[in-house]
Amino acid sequence: MPRWPNHPETWKPTETEVDIPSVGVVSCVAVFDHSETEGTGRHYAARAAFSGGEWVENERTHWTVTATFEGKSITSPYSQGSAYDRPPTAENVIYSLASDASCAEEDFEGFCSSLGYDSDSRTAERVWNACRDTELQLRRLFGAKYDSLLEWSYEQYSVVGTAGARNHWHSVG
Repeated sequence: MPRWPNHPETWKPTETEVDIPSVGVVSCVAVFDHSETEGTGRHYAARAAFSGGEWVENERTHWTVTATFEGKSITSPYSQGSAYDRPPTAENVIYSLASDASCAEEDFEGFCSSLGYDSDSRTAERVWNACRDTELQLRRLFGAKYDSLLEWSYEQYSVVGTAGARNHWHSVG
């Protein structure tokens, strides 16, 4: 039995919705992905923090999320940092996916320059291609409302002030 009530092992699939202005209602189902931790002994920073009293960096929970909009759906892996003691919400999932997709607006050289990657890096190319894939998925899902989705995500970013405070890193990086 988990040592605290919000331990990831107790999380059931959750469905949340976000009503995005000029876009509409998007629902997301988040399912905890046990495969990322089974047998590794790394049962998340939250457990370590309660048992050892120290923050463990770079621990995160992994999810499979399905976003649905106007009868169409996409499924994507999703990760969030250990500071979050609840399943991801539709707002956070869609914001993160839109943030990733917006990185594909530049060509590869511009992407690398903007995000500090070496343009000779295979990792950078993998991340850029993942952003491009996310962009294509969101364009298919939102159709003509894709640009409104990006406008909403930019507004969300400017309200918070830093992406790190809001963004629950999608599995691109």
